[in-house]
Amino acid sequence: MPVQPVTGLSPVDVLDPTVPVAREFHPPLYLPQSLAGRMALSANGQMMAASICVIFLVILFFIGIGTGLGIGTGLVKKTQKTPVFIPPINSEDVKFSTTTQKVRFLENFKKAEAETDPQKRFELLESNFIEIRGLYQSSGDPELRRLGETYSVYLVSNYSDLIKQKNEAFYQMPCFDSGCGKRNSFAEIEAVKSKITATDSLSEPIKRDIVLKLDAAGYASELNQQWSYYMQAFQSLKSQYDLNQNQNIKALADELLNFMKVNYSSTFESMNEKKPEIFEVR
Repeated sequence: MPVQPVTGLSPVDVLDPTVPVAREFHPPLYLPQSLAGRMALSANGQMMAASICVIFLVILFFIGIGTGLGIGTGLVKKTQKTPVFIPPINSEDVKFSTTTQKVRFLENFKKAEAETDPQKRFELLESNFIEIRGLYQSSGDPELRRLGETYSVYLVSNYSDLIKQKNEAFYQMPCFDSGCGKRNSFAEIEAVKSKITATDSLSEPIKRDIVLKLDAAGYASELNQQWSYYMQAFQSLKSQYDLNQNQNIKALADELLNFMKVNYSSTFESMNEKKPEIFEVR
């Protein structure tokens, strides 16, 4: 049976099976391998860079915290912590002569606590040691000597380099009482002490000061120290005579000087040759 033509179609619409037909091109749904690899590497690099940034920010965060807390690694400068200040002695144990002394003493400790410079702190502490030393020298109180000895150990232990630059012997407490030594007694000195105690020509503080110096000479073990204390006592008598020209005081000064000439002749002659005026009571 012959094929019937389809109605409604133009001859162009009828495909000739003998003529090749151009098909519409559809690109594949995958990329070439080289391009896909580059994109994968690019994605991995971005992830790695992001990870490094996160780690870096975390490090900076903890460094910031460490700096605020005063701690850190080699990247952060460490801050020096000021040592806690503990006074060498209890101020309440010190028997001050005046309120002014006590106020000054406590103020020095307060300033020393706030001071961070070792030299300045030492100077403040040194002032208080001198205060205690002076109180002991004027009273002979054994308790003050013990406090001074404790204070001296503290200074030597913590400021040895600064003390070595000065007179180290100054930072040792003298001995003015039987608790630290045995006093050598001379009859001539005991006689002078009795006359000083009995006289009305000197005030009580002056008499006490001179007697303490005479006792200190008896406790001193070295001749130079003994001479120094006797000389201080003599100078005190001489000064009092220069003030009021009291003959009783002159007699006491002359009596002490005669003792010094006999028992410390070489020292006296050496000083008298250089400065004879220091022994003149007139």
